[in-house]
Amino acid sequence: MNATQKYTWTNEQNATILEHQAFHMNMTTFLNKVVMEGPTKTFPRKPKSNLKQVIMTKKTKGVQKRSHEQLHAYLVENFIDTKKTIDRDVFLFKLEDITTEDQALEKLKDGFKHLKRQNAQTLFFFIQYGMLLNAVYKKFFELRIQGVITITWGKWLLENIGIHPSYARRLRECAKSLGGYFKLYKVGLSFTEIYKLKKELVALFNSSPEMNTFWKQNPDICPTQEMESSQEVMTLPTL
Repeated sequence: MNATQKYTWTNEQNATILEHQAFHMNMTTFLNKVVMEGPTKTFPRKPKSNLKQVIMTKKTKGVQKRSHEQLHAYLVENFIDTKKTIDRDVFLFKLEDITTEDQALEKLKDGFKHLKRQNAQTLFFFIQYGMLLNAVYKKFFELRIQGVITITWGKWLLENIGIHPSYARRLRECAKSLGGYFKLYKVGLSFTEIYKLKKELVALFNSSPEMNTFWKQNPDICPTQEMESSQEVMTLPTL
């Protein structure tokens, strides 16, 4: 719409605008009078109609979804070596030992690497636990039908394990959708982010046979006792 064109409002919208316009003109006159004459017992009545709802445009988030290729690249960029242990000593430091920008950057980079490694391990635990929950649920359902167990699944979990049903549901959903895609166990992203991406990830894995095969590859998750030490961190000098 150019400067010479007038926006076309509906009759109802136009009436609301004119009503508020008149109110603000009356309010200006009223306030000028109060300034000159002092306090008053009357006050202009504000319109009941919602002007903001009429004249404000709705905000749009404008979030653009990644393509399958972009999502795949994002996940691969966040691959982490899960065969190495997480070194807690990285996070035990004294602020006075960090005296230069290079030391600060080195410490932050090393710490972030360990955070991503922790994320990958946590994702592995969460999905595997979700798969365990799904397996137990099948057995629970059989026992419920037989009358061996009489309470609900949610109550049984809460009373015996201390897990809230909604939390268990998220783990089970994630395991059902992503449980067979073992390559995810190398991704150093948080479980929360992976859960939010669940539908996009399923679409990615189903986008082509090659993509499906890639993400179903076993990343060789090794037992804890076979993990390698991650003692490659820089030791900051004590001044």
